[in-house]
Amino acid sequence: GRGRPGTLYEAPPTSTTDPGAREYAALASVLADQIARTSPDPRADALAAGDRWGRDLVAHEPSAGAPHARRTVVRLLDRLGFGPSADATDSAVELRRCPLLDAALRTPEVVCAVHLGLARGALDALGAPTDRTTLEAFALPGACLLHLDAPEA
Repeated sequence: GRGRPGTLYEAPPTSTTDPGAREYAALASVLADQIARTSPDPRADALAAGDRWGRDLVAHEPSAGAPHARRTVVRLLDRLGFGPSADATDSAVELRRCPLLDAALRTPEVVCAVHLGLARGALDALGAPTDRTTLEAFALPGACLLHLDAPEA
């Protein structure tokens, strides 16, 4: 037809093509399977591991209260590859990608608990409350729903 030739766009593949990332995901999957099989309380152990990880990841961030802490956690989740989409107060966060999706589908009691622990540990290290922080795994089509503590009144 008339005019310029059409341009064709293609979405990148959803699975990672980086061999190193695949190897780390495989390692995480193996470790999650081991915790699930051998721990007397896999969820508690996974929460504790995630808590330590979250604290480590924000160790150099300043403490500045709950709103700042929630924003910092959302940015952290973005850097880790979760594709977060947060509401205006950063209290409800859709996690649209999971860097460990295969492992999470096999052992959600471990992998999802690590991710919840990560958020709680980071929030606590930043001086924000964590008692109402929850993670609804696979709550939405193509997303998990992370509830960070409710905004301050």
